[in-house]
Amino acid sequence: MKRMAACVLVLVGAVVTLHCATVNAGEPKAKQPSPAEMIAALASKNRPPKYVDHEVLEGHKVPIFPADYDWKEYERVRVALYAIDRKMTPELWEELLKHIGDKRYSITLALTGPGLPDEDAGRDFTVGAFCEAIAYDCVGKLYARHSVSAENDTKPWERIAPTAGIRNLVEWRKQRAAKPLWQLQVEACTLALGNLARLDKATPEQKATIRKGIESEIDRLNATKKPTLLRSYICADGGVIHIDGWHEGSYNANFAGELRRRYGKSDASTQD
Repeated sequence: MKRMAACVLVLVGAVVTLHCATVNAGEPKAKQPSPAEMIAALASKNRPPKYVDHEVLEGHKVPIFPADYDWKEYERVRVALYAIDRKMTPELWEELLKHIGDKRYSITLALTGPGLPDEDAGRDFTVGAFCEAIAYDCVGKLYARHSVSAENDTKPWERIAPTAGIRNLVEWRKQRAAKPLWQLQVEACTLALGNLARLDKATPEQKATIRKGIESEIDRLNATKKPTLLRSYICADGGVIHIDGWHEGSYNANFAGELRRRYGKSDASTQD
């Protein structure tokens, strides 16, 4: 009797498992967003904040977020930015180039750096600004990541980084329209090698180290004939968005309320 009961249980379990597998197999897979849709997600539904003069940092402004600023929307944009960075493809890279110059508001970031009194100075960033930075990193990080320490006691964070000297990435790409991304990366790395002599602060030993690192990137690209898709500098630091000395800092609903209390009586203007 016990053997029969055990057999029934096994049979029932098998039927349930088969049923679940059949149901799951019939479920449609979630549609992956297109490159254009991924970039469209960087545009915020929030209105950009107004700005007032910073009380300490001359020339800097403080964002006065409206009371109805949607911080869930801020987080949605942040997640969308990380999605682009994590799911880079050659097709997405080409789409990024199309949106360099896109003026739609994305998010506001805070000024950060050694010796700064607060994280309240802010700046708005557009969809185009992020597209440009990520697109450049997709080509340039392969050689830039072989930077060396400047050995500066007063600025221990300073690095000596090679550069390819690409001033206009969109035009540079147009002039090489037939080349796939991996070949563009090879060319950019080769340009960086040609500019090593201009790194005046680097010692001969440091230049040799940089050269060896960049040459290894070129060898890998030529061997695989596939692009090396690294995470951009914007999203690579422990989950914090940062670009050109600005990062997401302490901006949230509570801090925004504090800024309104501290600066709310000043005349606010829209940031250019």
